[in-house]
Amino acid sequence: MNKNAILITLLLACMPALGSNAQATPHVSLGSLYGGNTLIINVGDCNFLMQRVEGGTFTMGATPEQRSTNPVEHPAHQVNISTFYMAETELTQDVWIAVMQSNPSLFSSNMKHPVNNITWSDSQLFVSALNALLRANSDYSGISFALPTEAEWEFAARGGLMSKGYRFAGSNSEGDVAWNDFNSEATIHPVKQKHPNELGIYDMNGNVWEWCIDLWNPSFYNSSTPTNPVCLTTLPQYATYHVARGNSFNSSPGGYIAWRNAFPITSKSSHIGMRLALHIDANNKFIPIE
Repeated sequence: MNKNAILITLLLACMPALGSNAQATPHVSLGSLYGGNTLIINVGDCNFLMQRVEGGTFTMGATPEQRSTNPVEHPAHQVNISTFYMAETELTQDVWIAVMQSNPSLFSSNMKHPVNNITWSDSQLFVSALNALLRANSDYSGISFALPTEAEWEFAARGGLMSKGYRFAGSNSEGDVAWNDFNSEATIHPVKQKHPNELGIYDMNGNVWEWCIDLWNPSFYNSSTPTNPVCLTTLPQYATYHVARGNSFNSSPGGYIAWRNAFPITSKSSHIGMRLALHIDANNKFIPIE
């Protein structure tokens, strides 16, 4: 970490743990690495990385290399995305436990497995709890964890401005980057066992589906705004469905980047998890504590 690195340590109050004994809320700190393009997020004794995704314009949806005939991925359309950070991996079980002090997951034998068996509402409870840890200290502002929007997710999966135009997230060979029902042996896998994409992000195809902020609207691409689109309203029949991206360990092979899916807000299973995005202030920078 160089002399310009940001290191912010938030000393937080205690909160009740599960059971009769109290446990101190973990300290949370952020530090920048590699010229600020990578952030290390420390939550208690756990840590994970987030990769900077420089803002820019890309074509979202059924671009030629995706070979999609699914109408929900048409029309391909230009989208402008602001700079943000995307978690290097799906959220792992050790980080969930550090924040929530419990583990909802199936396939829980390895704490570097993605957290799974969570509803969309569960994901929001986690995000709120993590943000509360950061915001408990009023000396810091300009940061907000969230689920990614569907557009942010696809931009990051494609490699952002470094995209090489692959069909899958980091390769044209699906097996190099994804766990699916061809190679997973019907089980979830620890993160970072496959190759990363152009931005150094892992497992954006396969392992677990990843919840997004967006409500599901199969015709959203016909009317979405060109800058930072997000679907927050939809038709009544889709009001209880949210977008999930990325396919899972029990998905059929062929899960290209642009593949869109949705689950009811109450869905929970071993093949549904989440990934964090990190949004920054209007000046695209972090503000260190003096």
